[in-house]
Amino acid sequence: MAEAVDGGVVVHLRERLTGVAPGQVVVLYRPEAEAGDVVLGSAKIAATA
Repeated sequence: MAEAVDGGVVVHLRERLTGVAPGQVVVLYRPEAEAGDVVLGSAKIAATA
């Protein structure tokens, strides 16, 4: 799940991932059966929790 907060985006993952670090990029997409995956946006990771 992703939500807009204070001019940025906060992404909540379903499962914890290792190796995610500030400076990497997150890509948000919507899977579609007919058209394939549709990219909704991307952003640079500023911090992790």
